[in-house]
Amino acid sequence: MNAKTKLDSETRNLEHVRQIAHDIEHGLPMEEHHDGFDPDYPDQLMNGFEWLNDGLDVEYITNRDGTFKSARVCVAFGGPTIWVDFSRGVVELWWWGEYAKASFYSDPMEIEDCLSAMWECK
Repeated sequence: MNAKTKLDSETRNLEHVRQIAHDIEHGLPMEEHHDGFDPDYPDQLMNGFEWLNDGLDVEYITNRDGTFKSARVCVAFGGPTIWVDFSRGVVELWWWGEYAKASFYSDPMEIEDCLSAMWECK
């Protein structure tokens, strides 16, 4: 891999994790064709359960007594592999020897609350 190709790949990876972090931090708009869409609230956000529908795996982080603390969600696997870690507020990407990370600071879709509810239902 030449230097330009490596730089392009690293840039794409960083843009990818930044976009996922942005989507989590600002929320994704609910699409008009969605069953829960209310035309009186066109700016409503997708809820956390809907976001989790695209998750491939969940690793729960629990306290010693087994209560929910946080979780990581795998959103891509194989090329690249991407995990969203709600305990640290980061999106991490690995692809061959490359690594990219982006942070998020809020969760308006309440994804982590949905993960907690899922843990309680186990």
